[in-house]
Parts: sequence; structure tokens; C-alpha cells
Amino acid sequence: MSTSTGKTISLPTIKEVEGYKTTEDFLEFLRKQDLGLDDDDFNILRKQKVNGRNFLRLNVDKLIANPYNLPGGPAETIAELIEKIKGEGQ
Repeated sequence: MSTSTGKTISLPTIKEVEGYKTTEDFLEFLRKQDLGLDDDDFNILRKQKVNGRNFLRLNVDKLIANPYNLPGGPAETIAELIEKIKGEGQ
């Protein structure tokens, strides 16, 4: 996938994402995706102890609801990344 800055970001496989067993490892991966998320968004995911495996089970409805309560923009951005990763297959 290309970004407006000309950088090419290759998506990880489902297996690679599931390999992020700890929340901190997962959040480091997510930061590298350059999604425009802020510290509040990362803190919500940290508080809910999201790792790679349960990240792939999230969707926009879950992200905007309790216990996440993310704002709509970040929730849509994260859900789009999940869909793209799942769309790439194994």
C-alpha cells in the first residue's frame, strides 16, 4: 500500500500479527503503521491489554463501544487496517 508521502508500507500476515503476544509488542507494531493514532488511542488499547491475536477480532462496533470507547475516527482507521490484514490472507 502506498501513502501520500511515497512510502510503501507492507502489511503483515495474519500469522505475524498473531505473533505479537504482549500488549507492548503489539502497540509497537501498531505505532509503526503510521495511522495517525495519538497517545490516548494507544492508552485505551494498552488498558484493555490488546495483543495481536485479539486485535484481529476487533471491528469498528467493538472499538466505539464499552470498554474501548474509541472516537469514531481512530476506530474506523483501526478497523480498516484489520480488514486489510485479513484481506491479504495468510
